[in-house]
Amino acid sequence: MYLSGILVTLIGVYINDGEKVLEKGFLYGYTPWVCFVVFLASVGGLYTSIVVKYTDNIMKGFSAAAAIVLSTVASVLLFGLQITFTFASGAILVCVSIYLYGLPKQDTSKVTGPDKETHTEFKQKLITV
Repeated sequence: MYLSGILVTLIGVYINDGEKVLEKGFLYGYTPWVCFVVFLASVGGLYTSIVVKYTDNIMKGFSAAAAIVLSTVASVLLFGLQITFTFASGAILVCVSIYLYGLPKQDTSKVTGPDKETHTEFKQKLITV
């Protein structure tokens, strides 16, 4: 499914670093940490495809937003990142939207309007006011 992206990326690699790649190999300089990051990115892609397949696209957006907020919290704790007011307000909106989306749905199909007697009594009360 992503063959076109792989092809375009390989063309870009050979245009920018073609001589180095041909001389030292494509994976030259890959440390275990780089391999770990590539592994995490691929697992993230597989996870995203599972989310899209078994849930809806809105839930995918919420998961991505929650991941951004969680990674920012981790960056603050681990690296001392300074959070701006704009980001904090956006993170609060994301958290509220995730909460609201997770609320149980109410069945409004069984809600009936007021019966005629109650409606007539209500009109009479309004008239007397």
